[in-house]
Amino acid sequence: MSKLISIIRDISLFVLFLVFSKQAFERSIIHMEQEKPSPWKKFDVHELDKGFLAAITVTQQHINEALSLVVHKNDEPNKKKLEEINKKIEQIEKKYKKNSPATYLLGPLGTASIVLKEKRLEKELRGIIENLGTILYALNESNTEDRQQNIEISSLESGIIRNKGLLGSIPHSSVLS
Repeated sequence: MSKLISIIRDISLFVLFLVFSKQAFERSIIHMEQEKPSPWKKFDVHELDKGFLAAITVTQQHINEALSLVVHKNDEPNKKKLEEINKKIEQIEKKYKKNSPATYLLGPLGTASIVLKEKRLEKELRGIIENLGTILYALNESNTEDRQQNIEISSLESGIIRNKGLLGSIPHSSVLS
């Protein structure tokens, strides 16, 4: 009787192995077809969030405008901070747009890893927006209280709106959309 149970278990595991192998093979074919140059639109295994990409773009514009203000004011410490922030946001954009081909082969686990990566990158972007806000707050000459105030933001949009307002209140700045 126990020999029959072990045979059934082995057959079940073998069938499960075949099912997973077939799924991995199909995902590999999809990925390889994506890599081929084609006049047809590629099938996205994972679609990028346009709102997140827009937040990155707007934050980069805010950083560039803040850099031009800092250069105009000859503020070397803030210039270095902004250049470092600019490098970090470029890395976030690169990491967000590029997914490892191995994640496609993992099926649901790969999708979960992509979602976790997006959450981590969103947290990093929120930190960058907060740091930019701190620098903009320090640059704003109308603020007479503590110049290193760090206000946590609840969402990316609220941080972008706050930074846009701070850029607008700094003399000699024209806020980019």
